[in-house]
Amino acid sequence: MDDFLIFVSVNPSEFRNLISNLLNNSIFWTQDTAGGKVTVSVETDEQFVRIHVIDNGTGMTREQVKEIERNQPKSHRQDGSGIGLKNAEYYVKTWNGQLFIKSEIEKGTSITIQLPRSPIPEWCVSTIFFRPKSKILVLDDDASIHKIWHERLRNDPDFCDINIIQLHDGALLKETIELNPDIYLFLIDQEFLHQEKNGIDLIADLGISKRSILVTSKWNDKNIIERCKSLNIKILPKPMAGHVLLIYR
Repeated sequence: MDDFLIFVSVNPSEFRNLISNLLNNSIFWTQDTAGGKVTVSVETDEQFVRIHVIDNGTGMTREQVKEIERNQPKSHRQDGSGIGLKNAEYYVKTWNGQLFIKSEIEKGTSITIQLPRSPIPEWCVSTIFFRPKSKILVLDDDASIHKIWHERLRNDPDFCDINIIQLHDGALLKETIELNPDIYLFLIDQEFLHQEKNGIDLIADLGISKRSILVTSKWNDKNIIERCKSLNIKILPKPMAGHVLLIYR
């Protein structure tokens, strides 16, 4: 199971706000607690993703939890934490999920968001295959990404015969391909500082879509997804560069 790539069907901005609000509530209720602690964890199985936000703060009474579950929250805090939890439950339900609340006075609160797990989209790369003695080209103006690929391939004895070509400037891509027509795989960023063309433009202009993976932090941009689908370009979310499964065959 590709647990490093977990997809759920949610509204991204609403989801970010929901998590932010839950964290803010937990932090508020632990700020006066000696050894106050807020823990966030994620677990998955084949069907669901569960996000846990747990604190050891003031906690709520059973009646306060029931008020939220009955859709009749009465805020026990000036800025309305009970109402905030009810809103969280509303959004989770619109995503076909469930919100579970466990709380005990002076012991803390545990919030669990359970969401149906979505399949990995066809445009998303979950595994990268390498051929023996092949050449790969990494084009990115972020030095940290070059370091990730270099360390992953150089520190694994299975990939010791892979030849890595590293570029920071998209203007050099055409010339590099002419000098290395046997490049097996291109790992190309989408956005470059002070450069005229983006990654998709370069891939399309040079006709290398079947050998390319777009490694981008803009992986959830609908326009980028649609253009990549039309050009048959696979996408790897940039934060996953250090985790995607690499197979030598």
